[in-house]
Amino acid sequence: MLAKFIQEQRKKRNLTQEFLASALKISRPTYMQIEQGERDLTIARSRR
Repeated sequence: MLAKFIQEQRKKRNLTQEFLASALKISRPTYMQIEQGERDLTIARSRR
């Protein structure tokens, strides 16, 4: 499962949920939902 993989990789690299949420420009609760498999991870495309 992708959520489990994301969590394992974050912990392996000693990164916090807060740090990754900030880097992804999403809220920590949203990041937590992604990591727990409660929310799908999506990739937004920006127009330039």
